[in-house]
Amino acid sequence: MLRAIVKRCQNLRFVFRSIAKRTTPEENEEFKALFQILLAHSKHWIMADLSLVSDLIPMLSQIRGRLPNLCRLYFSSSYPDVDVINAFEFAPRLIDLTIDWQFHQKTQIIFPASRLINFVDRRIPDPRHPTHPSSLDIIRNASNLQTFHNSDALPSRITPRIRHKHLTTLNICDSGLLGSLTLPALADVTLARPPTGFPPRADRLQALHDLISHSHCSLPLPPATGNTLEPLPFWHSRALPRTRIS
Repeated sequence: MLRAIVKRCQNLRFVFRSIAKRTTPEENEEFKALFQILLAHSKHWIMADLSLVSDLIPMLSQIRGRLPNLCRLYFSSSYPDVDVINAFEFAPRLIDLTIDWQFHQKTQIIFPASRLINFVDRRIPDPRHPTHPSSLDIIRNASNLQTFHNSDALPSRITPRIRHKHLTTLNICDSGLLGSLTLPALADVTLARPPTGFPPRADRLQALHDLISHSHCSLPLPPATGNTLEPLPFWHSRALPRTRIS
C-alpha cells in the first residue's frame, strides 16, 4: 500500500520514526522494507521527519545526490556509531534543518548551509569533536538565515565580527559566539545554560550587551523572565531585545 501511495505522490511530506528498538528480526526487516520504499522516491521528498534507529543509518547512503526538492528536514537518531553522515550533502533547496540531540557529537552530519533560513542543532557538543560545518561557517555562508539555535562553543572570539543582516532569532550559550557577531535585525535572544562539561563563562551577559551595541538593534524592552546570571547596570536593560536566560 505504501509503495502505491508513494508512486502517486509527486511531493512527499512524511514522518518516519523508528527510534524504539524492534523486538524481533521480522519487525526490523519490516521497517527496513518500508524505509526502502521512501528512499527509492527521495527525489520527491519535500519535507522529511526522520527519527532512525542506528541500523537504518547506512541505508541513507542511497539518497546522496538524490534530494533535489528537499526543503525541510528534521533528523534524529539513536547514537549511530558512524563518523560521517553525508546523505544530505547535496540538497540544493534545503532551507529548514533541525538536528536533534540523539547523536554522538563525533558524528559529522554534512549538509548545505547556503540557503538555510532556519537552523536548529540540539546535539550536546563535545569540545573534543568540533562540529562541521561550525556555527560561524553556517552564519557566514547562509545569507538568508533568520533563526539559529546551537550549543556550540568557540575557543575565542573572532575579529572582525561577522555581520549578518537577516538573523532575527538567536538561541546560544557561548560568549565567544556572541562576541563574534553583528546582527542588526536581532529581535529575540535565548541565552541558554552551557552543556554539562562546559565551564560557565562569567562574561556572557556583557558579551550579549556588546553584541547589541555593535549591532545597533531597534528592540523592545525584555519581559521579566529567566534568571540573571550576572548583574547589569539598569541602563543596559533598555538595550536588550526579548531575552531569556537559563
